[in-house]
Amino acid sequence: METLESKIVQKNIELHEKEAELYDLIHPQVTNFYYTRKVNRDVDFIMKNLKNKPSVLELGPGTGHLTLKLLKYDVDITGVDISKDMLNVLRGKIPENKNIKLINKEVFEFLVNDENEYDIVCMSAFLHHLFDYKNLIKEIVKKVKKDGFLYIAFEPLKQNVDSKIKFFFHRIIRSLDNLLFEVIMKLKRLPIHNDFQTSIADYHSTLGGIEPKEVINLLNGNFEVKLHKFVVRYSGILAFMADRIINSENTFSVIARKKDERVSE
Repeated sequence: METLESKIVQKNIELHEKEAELYDLIHPQVTNFYYTRKVNRDVDFIMKNLKNKPSVLELGPGTGHLTLKLLKYDVDITGVDISKDMLNVLRGKIPENKNIKLINKEVFEFLVNDENEYDIVCMSAFLHHLFDYKNLIKEIVKKVKKDGFLYIAFEPLKQNVDSKIKFFFHRIIRSLDNLLFEVIMKLKRLPIHNDFQTSIADYHSTLGGIEPKEVINLLNGNFEVKLHKFVVRYSGILAFMADRIINSENTFSVIARKKDERVSE
């Protein structure tokens, strides 16, 4: 019998098969200057706080917008993704002199059989695609070495409206951003993201997003946590305006460093 969880997995495979070649073009929100600057800053912070050559486990690397930023440093990366089509796109971007291992496998299946620990376990725009992201977090915290990092980027934020005025301007900018995006996509003769019918694949987005406190609570106090809330838009300019002028938020990232028990003692 097909379960909701298995259906979500299958829909993700089908979705990313359709959009793999176009992913970077139809998702400018993950490549525009404003979000790119944020991710670069996060990666720089993590790398500056690690010694030697870090080992990295990236879950759901997709077409590599986070992977390529990590590869600017001397790292060993293992990337695990259920979509062979997305991984094929990523392979075409990787410089020959970089050390990266890409595995086409469902992440829970990989984790059950993987006995390694890593200096960095990371993911971007990944958790909301899962039926049970909480169980995943419980598993991956075990994979982070002492004094290593867990980096969760670009997840939809479950929002609480604390100001009607703020929400009013938030909606105006969102509507303008969507309109601008649709116009540009039509001019370029590209499909928009909604054309791929993402409702089941983007499971937790359809439920209103993810509550970051739930993510942090799953770390059981074993990590020092930095939580960042911000706004993501297709247009980097509109994202900047929403973030800096009205302090709008629809996305979050978590940088968590595993406590070294030897130091804490």
